Amino acid sequence: MQDFNVTDVNADVKRAIEKQNNGSGNTVFEMLRPSAPNASKYWLYAAYELHRQGMFYEELECWREGEKYLGDDSFELELWYQDKIDTLINAQDQTDDRFFGELALAAAETLIANNESESALNAKLQLIQELKPERALVLNCIEHILDKGFDVEVQLQYRKLGINSGYELDQIKNYRDLAECHFWAGDISEAMRIWSKAVKDDPDNESLCSAIYWLVRHADNKKLDAEKFLPEEFGKLDS
Repeated sequence: MQDFNVTDVNADVKRAIEKQNNGSGNTVFEMLRPSAPNASKYWLYAAYELHRQGMFYEELECWREGEKYLGDDSFELELWYQDKIDTLINAQDQTDDRFFGELALAAAETLIANNESESALNAKLQLIQELKPERALVLNCIEHILDKGFDVEVQLQYRKLGINSGYELDQIKNYRDLAECHFWAGDISEAMRIWSKAVKDDPDNESLCSAIYWLVRHADNKKLDAEKFLPEEFGKLDS
């Protein structure tokens, strides 16, 4: 089969499932493979249909097979891996099996290595919060997203990460928000480093005011001399 569409592939999958139900003893992939074309899209459609049928573990063989036939086209690669990531995340949600999440994270890392797209980086952020909820890892990922000029589309599970701010910090929109995450996590040096990024792109000095406010409070709590504690460049507020 060289010419095919999604209807053809769905029919192939359904016939294979019927044979399996009648006791063939083979996986759907094993029954499809002898007559299937060497085309990534065929296996994408097959994985979709198996997913729709709730056969989440069987779809994995189709993803693996289809990956063999991916070309060098960056657009095709991004679509393929983004579809794989989204589908595997859904499989994790439906099965509560983190194995699917780990595969989705691996797919996101592969996509990022080829193309650091906004969607791939946000998928990585979502997955590491679920699978590897380490504060430094999560906040570094957010910083990288901001460095690329992208939006952070995933809510930050800040309480789970030990960021005890006393106010909502789940929507990270800019470096200022990220700096406050580091501040409330007790990592003042990292907060200052991120605030320095925020100040550079803030013509209204809101980030600078925020930084000075929280650092003065920190200095006061620690019985430090605020004037000596604040970086010299923060003096530009008066200029």
